[in-house]
Amino acid sequence: MRILAYADNIGITNRRFDRTIEIIRHSIVSELHSFSLIVCDKFEERSLFNEDFLAEFPVYHVRRLLVQAMCAISLMEVGDETDNRVRSRALEDVNYPCFSHEAVVPAFLAVFWAKEQFRSDRRNEIELISLLGTIVSATKSGESYSPYHSYDDILKHRFKDFLGINFDELDLENPKNYSHFALPVYYMVARRNWKRTSKMYWPDITDIVNNNFLCNDAAGFSAFRSDDGHNYSYFAKYPSTWEGMISNIPRSLTSPVPKKAQLDIPVFILYLIFFPFRANVDILLYIDRQVTRAWY
Repeated sequence: MRILAYADNIGITNRRFDRTIEIIRHSIVSELHSFSLIVCDKFEERSLFNEDFLAEFPVYHVRRLLVQAMCAISLMEVGDETDNRVRSRALEDVNYPCFSHEAVVPAFLAVFWAKEQFRSDRRNEIELISLLGTIVSATKSGESYSPYHSYDDILKHRFKDFLGINFDELDLENPKNYSHFALPVYYMVARRNWKRTSKMYWPDITDIVNNNFLCNDAAGFSAFRSDDGHNYSYFAKYPSTWEGMISNIPRSLTSPVPKKAQLDIPVFILYLIFFPFRANVDILLYIDRQVTRAWY
């Protein structure tokens, strides 16, 4: 992503550069597919525990989700030629409680988008609605920590008494009614014409402060940490009609994403899994429109 941003910045457009990008991309997706095959082979007939169930229990659900997300991206990349074990793992139902904090949302969406392409089924939308409900519930209860935190941060905070930690940085935060992903996931549900569900969640959504960091350019977007931008917090607009709410859904990409990344959806999604704080409303809705058709 940094290389693509650099190319955009200085205007590199030649075959040698394109070939270099192809080589890098091929290496990434090959490693991803190899990883998916190895994991699916190793854990084909058992759960994703290595040795000790009790020792690994706190990380099991997130591990399972991330493995499924990697398989989902591999499926989106390879398509119908994907190994059946990888395909089966990617398309498993997401019916387990593994919402640790907001950083896992892009992984959920990677699985959802793969299912939209390869398992046209109403279950996909039910899982999306379940994700929305989980985000809203966690946000309202103050358990939805921002995507800037790693899972290690979350584990240390939740088990700090057991670990003998008196204080950590999450004690200074109050995540109640703040979210990066409640609004975009809500819009994804609304795009699929779930009117009654959308109306039910709308009062909650309008009570939540939507947080985003808006980068000034592609270089900032591609960086792990960037001071080149600004935080943007806002409440969702409260329209008086369904049509008014639908009109608020972004229909174009305004975030400074490198041009080649915009056209490479599997790698774009992979980037957001590892850099979840770079995802925002217009980015997620852009990907949603590229991956699948919906009512709106």
